[in-house]
Amino acid sequence: MSEPLRQRDALRFFAPLIFTAQLMMVSHSIIHATMARRALPKIALAGFSTTHALFSVLAAPTVTTPLIALSFLRDRRSVWALVRFNGLLMLAPLLAMQLVGWTPLGDWVFGGLVGTDAAITDAA
Repeated sequence: MSEPLRQRDALRFFAPLIFTAQLMMVSHSIIHATMARRALPKIALAGFSTTHALFSVLAAPTVTTPLIALSFLRDRRSVWALVRFNGLLMLAPLLAMQLVGWTPLGDWVFGGLVGTDAAITDAA
């Protein structure tokens, strides 16, 4: 028979999620303030917003999976199964973002698919 889920195990699972949400709230203010001080702030902010929108679409499954999967948590074993599943699920958006960010695919995504002008595509 499996062990019951302890509060300590749940805290270990959710602490990084809570920290990530807090870090995102603080970091966005810092990023926007820094970009607003660049030589071309409108272009920098537009490039960041475009990139962030694409990131939000690609990363949505990794953000919602832990919340949806709460109903499946029964014991310690199910917690670790969820951690493994979510870790594997994160690989697809990570690889997609790396391809967009470091290859000519990014120019096609932002310039062709999204339709941004050349300056914003370069900033993105």
